[in-house]
Amino acid sequence: MDDWDKRGAQQFRNKLTDDTNTVSRDGYFEVDITRIGHKLEKLKQHLSSRIIGQPRAVEHIVRAFQREKFKNPSLPIGAFLFAGPPGVGKTETAKEIARYVIGDVEEAPLIRIDCSQYSEPHQISALIGSPPGYIGADKSPLLSFRNIADPFIKAKMKLNPEFRRDHDKLGRKWEGLLNNKNNKGFKSANSDSSLKDYIVGVNAYYEFEQKWKYKSVILFDEVEKADKALWHILLSILAEGHITLNSIGNETVLFNNSIIVLTTNIGSHELQRLITDSAIGFKVKGKEKGEKLDKEIYREVKRALEKKFPPELLSRLKEDIVVFRHFNDGDYMSLVDTHLGKIRQRFYRSKVPLKLSFTPEFKQMLIEKGVDKQYGARVLNQKIEKYVVEPVSIGIGSGQIFNCDDIMFDFMNEEIKLYAKRAGAIKAIIKEEEFGIN
Repeated sequence: MDDWDKRGAQQFRNKLTDDTNTVSRDGYFEVDITRIGHKLEKLKQHLSSRIIGQPRAVEHIVRAFQREKFKNPSLPIGAFLFAGPPGVGKTETAKEIARYVIGDVEEAPLIRIDCSQYSEPHQISALIGSPPGYIGADKSPLLSFRNIADPFIKAKMKLNPEFRRDHDKLGRKWEGLLNNKNNKGFKSANSDSSLKDYIVGVNAYYEFEQKWKYKSVILFDEVEKADKALWHILLSILAEGHITLNSIGNETVLFNNSIIVLTTNIGSHELQRLITDSAIGFKVKGKEKGEKLDKEIYREVKRALEKKFPPELLSRLKEDIVVFRHFNDGDYMSLVDTHLGKIRQRFYRSKVPLKLSFTPEFKQMLIEKGVDKQYGARVLNQKIEKYVVEPVSIGIGSGQIFNCDDIMFDFMNEEIKLYAKRAGAIKAIIKEEEFGIN
């Protein structure tokens, strides 16, 4: 009997080993768990091309989306906590996720909630509404279905003519339909509407919703500054996938088609302490050393988060805590190129089309004046506005820059110079004008 038990146990261990390796002689084939789907590969390319200096964060986000496919369908599509120092791209990453998921429009189609404005318990009513009879009960809560769907509707109205036609057709069938969604069905905006019109409106809406699938990206920025009542709302969204508003009708808002992003600056001091060899970024040599540093950073940041947030909230996000690092020198040059590219497009598409170019010396000056390890890229953005947008505005106002000019920015002898090139009366003759902006 003992021999039989030993042989059976050995056979079980052999079979377990085969299954664990996902390779078997019985028709199994090896599964490459490092591959990601085509759609997720496009998401990775989209984020990598627009988010500078955060390759590990981008990889983490893509992997998280891969896991979300098999989660409870009543819960949000994805929920992330972006932790790291200010000015390293946490909010910008949320915006790019919204542009990818909903539509690539100039103004990112997301709901941004600045949690510093909800640091007192009484301010939370702006999110979920005030009970009937209280001040603000007549105002639409920020987390109502209509407000959450609004960025999606606006983006699709700009990008998709078919959506615009369907949306207008739906509105004609039942005016105000989208304002009255709740857990029991719909309430007609017109109390005198017949039951037939009501049913037609409901059917029209569900056909519309089934076709277009509303999606939303909701950003809770600097969530550590919010009152604990907001954390309870977040816990309800993450754990149950819905919240009930205090407004008349007790509307239940579903978040199963939403992506929830929380950002926090908690852990910045721990990150700064672990930075080596550079005051701006990491300089780690060797893959093994880099991976070890990644794990240490994650542990330190997680410890800092555990001191601030309740464990039941962090437990819902433990696999989706994304750590953003400080930028290094190369990242800042890429940031300068990216932001200058946006400025270039802005002026080229303006009512006074201008073509802008920048010398390497000018770009280096922007980095030297705009790099601040405490505030990240925020100071850099301000310097670009000051040294690029303002001089062009001065040149246009003074009449030295005209329509369709080519403008070159240079920096020499501690002075910013603009060179305006334009075609004269005879196209072969090129005039050049130079003036300095202090």
